[in-house]
Amino acid sequence: MKEPEQTVNITTLIQPGENWQAKAGSAAIVIDVLRATTCIVVALSFGASAVYPVASITAARKLAHNLHGNPLLAGERGGLRIPGFDLGNSPLEFQSPAIRKHPIVLCTTNGSKAIERFAGSGRPLYTAALVNLSAATEALSQFNEICIVCAGKEGRFSLEDAFCAGGVITKLNSKRKLSLDDPGLVCQELWEDYKNNPLKLLQTCNHGIYLQSLGMSADLEFCSQVDIYDRVPRWTGKALRLEEA
Repeated sequence: MKEPEQTVNITTLIQPGENWQAKAGSAAIVIDVLRATTCIVVALSFGASAVYPVASITAARKLAHNLHGNPLLAGERGGLRIPGFDLGNSPLEFQSPAIRKHPIVLCTTNGSKAIERFAGSGRPLYTAALVNLSAATEALSQFNEICIVCAGKEGRFSLEDAFCAGGVITKLNSKRKLSLDDPGLVCQELWEDYKNNPLKLLQTCNHGIYLQSLGMSADLEFCSQVDIYDRVPRWTGKALRLEEA
């Protein structure tokens, strides 16, 4: 007699300040579509040795000073490159052979803070964006307890991260039997509404409108692409590196 399939319990945090009680056999994944987790997968795919997410500018400078391997400082405040940093927070900047084999210290307003916070859970931690949606889902499919963390915008709900969370949930649901909370159900509906036109959602969400006002429409076009990378970054205790294929 075939054993019944075990249900995967999904906790979806649509605001980064919410709490999650990590359990045995659980994993977390952080989403910041615009733009940190998109940048992370691009940087690692273009050969960066590791990405070190850091919440504060002071801590980022200190870490970069102490790291070996000629680290690069990357990050933003208000969507713009931090003065004195090597890179901003545009995924287009990370599509360069110049970053190959360099560690990157990444300091962003939302994504870095969310990653730093949940890295302390002691459970496996991944990052996802639209650009590596299926790879992230595949990595999560082995776990029976999953926390999806939407990085949000300055502590508030963000439409684009909830949309991506809905994509993760929908793809997981094709592999495993899921138990969803109410935020997860809402995210899943949002995915269904916009899955055929992700760019429209990014162009009409609050942060997307702001980035367009800064002349960063090309970033939205890039971030709206689904599954152009087939690897997933994983927290290794000190930094994010690509999960072994």
